[in-house]
Amino acid sequence: MSDANIMCVMAAAACIEGLAKGLGTPFGRYREIIVTPMIDRLKERKQNVTDALGQALDAVFATVSFPDIIPDVLPHLSSKNPQVKEGAVKFLHRCMLSTKTPPAPAQVKPLSEAVASLLGDSAEPVRNEAAETLGVFMKIIGERAMNPVLEPLDDIRKAKIKESFDKAVVKCKVGSAAPAPRAAAPAKSEPQKKKPAASKPLADDGDGEPSEKPAAPKVPPKLAAKLAGSKKPAAAADGASGSSPAPAVSAAPAAKKPAVAAPAKPSAKAGGPAPATDTFKFRFTPEDADGRIEELIPSGIRTDFGDANWKTRLAALDEMTAWLEGGVVESVESELVVRFLAKKGWSEKNFQATKLYGILCLLAEQAPTFGKASAALAIPHLTEKLGDLKLKKPAGDALMLFAEKTSLSFVFSQSYDPLTKQKAPKVIADATAWMKDALTEFGIAGLSLRALIDYLKNALKNSNAAVRSSATNTLVTLKLFAGAAVKDFLDDLNPQLMATIEKEFEKVEGQAAPVPTRTQADVSPVASGGGGSSKAADPMEELYPRVDIDRLLVGTTILADSKSEAWKSRKEALEKLQGLLEANKRFKPTLGDIGQVLKARVVDQNKLVQALALDIIARIATGMNKPFEKYSRIFAVPVATVLADQKAPIRGSAMATLTAIATACESVDSLVHGLASALEVQNPMQRSTLLGWLVDWFKEHPPTTPNSLSEFAAPAISCLDDRNADVRKAAQALLPYLIQNIGFDAVLKETNPLKPASRSAILPILQALKPSGAISAPPHASTPEADSGPAVPAKPKMTGVSRPIAKAPSNPAASRPESRAESESDAAGPGKLPVKSKLTALKRPGTIAAPATKAASSASATPAPFFGSNPEAKKGRLAKDAGRWIIESGPVRKDLADFLQSQMENQTSKDLSQLLFSQEHNAVNDWVSGMTIISDCYTNTLAGDERYGPTNEEMKAVLIANADLALKYACLRVHENQSNVVGKALDIVEAVQSLLANSDYRLSDLEAAAFLPTFVHKLGDAREPVRARVQQIIQRLPKIYSYSRIFQILLEHGLRSKNAKTRQGSLDELAHVLKAAGLSACDPAKAFPIVASMIGDKDSAVRKSALTVLSEAYVLEGEKVWNHVGTLSAKDKGQLEERLRRVPGGKQPSSPTPQTPATRVPASRLSMGSQRADSPAFASKLARPMSPAVSATGRASPTLSERSIPSTPTTGGIARPKSLLPSRLGGPRGRGAGPLRPTSRPNSVSIKPEAVSEALNGHATPLSPDLENTDDISLILSNVLSHDPSRSVDALKKIQKILEVPPDEARGDKRYRDLADHTEGLIETVTLQMSHVFDQDLLEPANFRLAKHLIQTLNAFCDHPVLAESLPVDSLRGLLEELTLRLLITDESPETKIKDLSKFINMILLRLFATGRRITIFRALFLLLLQIVKPFAMNGTKAEDRPAKVAELVLKCIWKLARNIPDDLKNHVLDPVELFPAIEQFLQSIPPNDWRARATNKIPSGDMPLRTVKVIIQHVVAEFREDVYDHLSSAFDDPSATIVYPYVYRILNARPKDDASKAAERPPSPPQSIPQSAKSSVFSRPRQDSTASHASTSQQSYEASGRSTPHSQHTANQGDLDEQLNAIWLKASAAENGAMHKDAINDLWNFVKAYPEMKSR
Repeated sequence: MSDANIMCVMAAAACIEGLAKGLGTPFGRYREIIVTPMIDRLKERKQNVTDALGQALDAVFATVSFPDIIPDVLPHLSSKNPQVKEGAVKFLHRCMLSTKTPPAPAQVKPLSEAVASLLGDSAEPVRNEAAETLGVFMKIIGERAMNPVLEPLDDIRKAKIKESFDKAVVKCKVGSAAPAPRAAAPAKSEPQKKKPAASKPLADDGDGEPSEKPAAPKVPPKLAAKLAGSKKPAAAADGASGSSPAPAVSAAPAAKKPAVAAPAKPSAKAGGPAPATDTFKFRFTPEDADGRIEELIPSGIRTDFGDANWKTRLAALDEMTAWLEGGVVESVESELVVRFLAKKGWSEKNFQATKLYGILCLLAEQAPTFGKASAALAIPHLTEKLGDLKLKKPAGDALMLFAEKTSLSFVFSQSYDPLTKQKAPKVIADATAWMKDALTEFGIAGLSLRALIDYLKNALKNSNAAVRSSATNTLVTLKLFAGAAVKDFLDDLNPQLMATIEKEFEKVEGQAAPVPTRTQADVSPVASGGGGSSKAADPMEELYPRVDIDRLLVGTTILADSKSEAWKSRKEALEKLQGLLEANKRFKPTLGDIGQVLKARVVDQNKLVQALALDIIARIATGMNKPFEKYSRIFAVPVATVLADQKAPIRGSAMATLTAIATACESVDSLVHGLASALEVQNPMQRSTLLGWLVDWFKEHPPTTPNSLSEFAAPAISCLDDRNADVRKAAQALLPYLIQNIGFDAVLKETNPLKPASRSAILPILQALKPSGAISAPPHASTPEADSGPAVPAKPKMTGVSRPIAKAPSNPAASRPESRAESESDAAGPGKLPVKSKLTALKRPGTIAAPATKAASSASATPAPFFGSNPEAKKGRLAKDAGRWIIESGPVRKDLADFLQSQMENQTSKDLSQLLFSQEHNAVNDWVSGMTIISDCYTNTLAGDERYGPTNEEMKAVLIANADLALKYACLRVHENQSNVVGKALDIVEAVQSLLANSDYRLSDLEAAAFLPTFVHKLGDAREPVRARVQQIIQRLPKIYSYSRIFQILLEHGLRSKNAKTRQGSLDELAHVLKAAGLSACDPAKAFPIVASMIGDKDSAVRKSALTVLSEAYVLEGEKVWNHVGTLSAKDKGQLEERLRRVPGGKQPSSPTPQTPATRVPASRLSMGSQRADSPAFASKLARPMSPAVSATGRASPTLSERSIPSTPTTGGIARPKSLLPSRLGGPRGRGAGPLRPTSRPNSVSIKPEAVSEALNGHATPLSPDLENTDDISLILSNVLSHDPSRSVDALKKIQKILEVPPDEARGDKRYRDLADHTEGLIETVTLQMSHVFDQDLLEPANFRLAKHLIQTLNAFCDHPVLAESLPVDSLRGLLEELTLRLLITDESPETKIKDLSKFINMILLRLFATGRRITIFRALFLLLLQIVKPFAMNGTKAEDRPAKVAELVLKCIWKLARNIPDDLKNHVLDPVELFPAIEQFLQSIPPNDWRARATNKIPSGDMPLRTVKVIIQHVVAEFREDVYDHLSSAFDDPSATIVYPYVYRILNARPKDDASKAAERPPSPPQSIPQSAKSSVFSRPRQDSTASHASTSQQSYEASGRSTPHSQHTANQGDLDEQLNAIWLKASAAENGAMHKDAINDLWNFVKAYPEMKSR
């Protein structure tokens, strides 16, 4: 529509017209995105263009209703362009002429006023069309509704409108009802009215008497917009041709009802008809019934019943009763009997009437043929007799019995019409009182509430006080069942009456609804038995249908304005949203884009905006109820942060919002994680307010789920140690609920990390709250298990893939890893001898072997983990370290572990050493056990415990002498992926710190260098709790180490890190040091230039922290700071000036809150869903990623691979930060290659490299226990790697069995959850076994069976998108490498049986592409492609070699994904903000010029990967056009410094749009045809080095060389120059050391100077 070529516009309009006509109603969902641009394009003056657009608009309107199209047309009626206004009003005119649906009442006024304003327009066509449109509009809504609009107009304009009104012919006939909207028009023909028809089966469309239906009830105007969109009027087919039109809607397609016309006020009355169960069909016409009555009823009864003497009539009724009770009642046709009684019986007023009602009850109770038709004949009469004092009781009983045999909804629906026409107030009052009793006995199950409310509202308007009183009482009873929301439907009542109703509602506030005592035949027992509280039929669904919040925002600017920089715009946008939510109080469980907007506005600097955001969140939570639980985690931390505000009203709003969220979610379970994180913030106001709110909540809602509050334990104990008295008091009030929920011991355990003084103050508080059954802890013990046995715990029972160990056990014995089942009895006493484990052959840690008598006498003694107190030994060890302990990240280096083990062998017990350096399958648990022993030893010794043998002072000397070993071991394990391992490493450091500080010990530089650099790098950990603990460790260091040395180490190691979070955290700590120690902690002349250089960092958080450091320096030194920062760029200097300008002089500003994520890492893959932080946008904004971005092993650079989610433990149990599966493409392998060499297995996947090798070569130890009797995922995965194929197959079958659980039921399956926690271990295990079995002889049945089951397991894995999406890049890369390699090998196999496997492997690849996270797949394929093709030049790889063929296959995979990029971008499956950094990383690994040199040198794959990347960029540019720059700005901090930017600029600006769109649709040619296709392909344009050319010069050079220059036009020596240049490139790419690189660069420089005329290509 925005195309400059009008032919394209006309063609697009024709396409839209064809689509709308072809698809019909389903096309209406696209109305919002196509109507507005089409009306905007009506500005064209060419008639053929406007005609085409008009036809397309008419076709679109045919797929939607008139109320839907009004919001799209209204804005264009005020357009500044007269052609647009004219076209819009003409389109509106055509819509009014063809619509069958009137506008909603809320739309009448704005629409009529907007059109009326055009009557004074300067353009005559607009004025004339506006008059015509108003006339048609008046025909639809009626003259009365248009009077307010016409009154201020002059007579001439009124005459024009009246003329149009007279001649208008519309299809919507609702205007007649508009002048009297409150009149209760009959909705159906009366049941007494007989029409001639023949007796036919029910399915026949005969002229039988139509059933009655209640009048469509009205809805208050304020709810009209909400209800109009949720109900669609429909007409039910019926054969009664003579019936007059009546407003009714049928919900049963098979039921026969009179044809109906659209109601007068559809938005107010939609949904008013009774439910589908209220439809019925008379079996007999009146004429047919007369003949059948003569045959059925005895002649004596018929004659006497018509006698004038009342006694004779009474006797006739007695005789009829006896006749029916004589056995006839079970076979008699009830409808005929009721018709016979109705002829003359309805006029009876004496005792005969009582007898007559008895006959009706007899028929209802015993006649099988009694149904709705029979009841419908009698209900109007019985309703009228409810006002008779003598007949009220029998008539009411009969109606109650009718309701039991049919439904209360049917009885009510048949009563509304006669009661509406009733003139006697007493009849109406008594009938309404009977309705109240019926509601009490039946409840509201199956009842049409809006019809009943509409009837009661009419009764409340009655002039008779008795009628109003009776209606009020009935309304109160209805309120008990349906809630106070019924009051919202009474907004048009007078204030006095509303006050009376509200007063009556207050009287029954909190009263429970009566339990129904009667049942209804047409309502299911589940629904009727529960009354109003039944979930099977929620009454609120009918009163307030749930609306989609996203649909409320359509056509508004709320989302855009709420992100505006102007606070007034944000405030107005939220006020509009608040108004929409006020009118729509129940919402569907989808939040859409507004969730993230509200999250940002909750912490808005403007308090008005903040208060509005909090109120909106509370409204949404209340309207969404329980489904809001999944969104509560988004808002928990931001809302809790508001509690730190100094203004009480804002804090009150935040607490009200938390209450609303917790009430909607029915508990605080979903908020626990976020609130626990908020409690960790060191803000007294926030802590005390939040703790107070929790205490108030738990008073009314005690926690019911066990251990649901476990995350509150640590923050609550920390709050008990807070300096603020209010925080301590509030935390103490929370403790009883925590102890009740998670147990006393779990709370007590959280006091271990505290200082001794703090712990001694908190323990009495906890002891006072201890339950009577809990075991008391010794006063000086640091852990509850002080006297419970050996200090060294038994090794855990798990094998294979490791699991996290529980952080807070519920009893003292569970505070250590669980002992193996087979040796539990050995842990009973501390004097036991060490016992070997059956599985690992390791000695169980225990006390030193001693005679029984000695063991008995020293039962409380525990062996010390360290021995030797010679400080000289420590100095000798530290002297040998020589900078070894600077570990930035990544897995443990084996040489470093061996070095530390050799140092610890002579200083630690043998059992402890075995645990600390275990390489068994359950090594992770062994490490945790060993570290627990060390941390407990330091903690207990600090607390004065002498359990370790010597005196406390002697033990302190031993621990201080060996502190370097403990700290170095913590460094060794702190970079592991398992959170429990990292936590224990931090526990060791904190315990050592506390002991050294208590002993007034000062660290030497060598001791600090042994651990501090590693922990400085740990400041950049992806997990916020880890970062917080490391910050606390560094901030407590000044007690044992000087500020100046801390500052220097932070400066040297932190600011030079490649990790942005590390740089940010180091700067924050530098600011903290300056704040605490002043400038004496550093040399400003040397330190501040380094800090100032961080102002230009690519990460915004780093820049902010750098400015914070300099702000602290400015507070201390003032303007002198400018002398120290050195020379800054203009941009950096401006930022610093702006920041220092806001620093108050002479006052020390408060340190800004660190920019760290507030949410914690989920523990389960199932809970985290697809929210993985794989994207570089989550980690940091990139200017240009560090180059090279991919190492030789294919591992992503730290900048791009930082993750906020810890990797799942691998099969072997060793922590694995990335997938370290080596490349399988080192050399070609064929079938039958024999067993793999030990080196063919990756050392990082298993704890013990030789263990896996032995397992595959048949030398592994037997695996225990039987797979049939275990659900332990760790054990199952370890068995997959068995050397026995049958055992591997059994393990795979177990996994397949687990994966058979449907994805929607998977969350409830414990085994599935365990498997989800080991997803990466599963994939890498399958990958390893696949690499082994495919290298064996697949013709052997056992190997072929194993290969088949491996493929089946991957196929079952792909059935679960949540698992596939959770795979990280590196695990997926290893799997894709193995699959592509095996696809190639099996496809080339001469054996048909093996060749068939290639089809299934290909299927697995396609399924992975479909179910995996798209950006993760792209990154994995890019990494794999780089890993394969990088060595081609050095290795001399040829096109026929296997690696080249695999590279070609990987390229084809990327092409397949690239073809779907346009759809993926449209469906938001792929985010360009994530895709661009992946492309940038790819291009930086091998720059574009290198790709071109490869093509020139005939290296396999050539520059095809570069051309493929160009196609991907073209797809993105074609999709977003100019908006692509916004995505570039979001992906990179400085887009112009990237390689991607020139390509985007060139494609967007330099190339014709038609060519670009064609090129984006055309995949690149296969590698075999590169030379030929390069001449004609769209990629054959002259190349430029994107890194060396500016955007403008790129465009100019492209335009200058837009046509390919033939090779013959080059100079004569062009070939020689190309050869020289190629030689230089080969020298650079083949260089193995820095010297050769330098030589190549010098040669290139000389070449450029010698031949300046050579241009980049």
